[in-house]
Amino acid sequence: MELRRNRIFRIMLAWLAPLAGAIYPAEMAGGVYGSAWLGTSLDRAGVWKWDLAAGAAVHRRSFRDLAFVIGNEAAGARPAAEIDFTRTMLPLMAGPVLKLSLLEMNLPNLPGLGWAAKTGVDKVTSLKDTGLLLRPFVSHTILWSRESNGNGTASEKRRYRDWGWGGEIGIYFTTDDGITSTLSVLYHHVSVDRKQGSEAAGLPDNRQVNLNGVAFLLTMGFGM
Repeated sequence: MELRRNRIFRIMLAWLAPLAGAIYPAEMAGGVYGSAWLGTSLDRAGVWKWDLAAGAAVHRRSFRDLAFVIGNEAAGARPAAEIDFTRTMLPLMAGPVLKLSLLEMNLPNLPGLGWAAKTGVDKVTSLKDTGLLLRPFVSHTILWSRESNGNGTASEKRRYRDWGWGGEIGIYFTTDDGITSTLSVLYHHVSVDRKQGSEAAGLPDNRQVNLNGVAFLLTMGFGM
């Protein structure tokens, strides 16, 4: 396989998924978030193309929700209370990107004709390539959460972290000036464990936060 290293910096903007209501609707409700990716093309020739990509995102949201809180253990109490959350999530993601070029797939297979057809397409349009993409990835997510009860008697900043996974599927368009645009849907799942925080009465008793995110993405890539 021919190795062609073409570093690509991609700015990603995520919109709300209308069916889910928001990205991470249960634990990180609402918002429009951004992320950045740095990738290297391994094989850009032929119908199948491969990239490697790594990136990070920042999600921040403040909201109020009802949660079980730490009570009087001697009395066996596990009451519920309204908690104010301010959460900042930093997922670090990496994985391969598989591209299926619909343009290359529809070129003639006879020697010389494929090249001639590709040259003709380049002359009449600025579109250099288009196709489908699939990007599975692993993630390492850190979640900082400021949690305060409604009466102000207990407040603490907790830290959660753990590994997760996800995937992205969509379509891409590459123009002759090296800009790649992608429309895709992304899913991300992670269960982060609490690594820092006390067991103070009145605070949520959750030692783990489950995050399931769905988002529509618009990606703009610039070759360097």
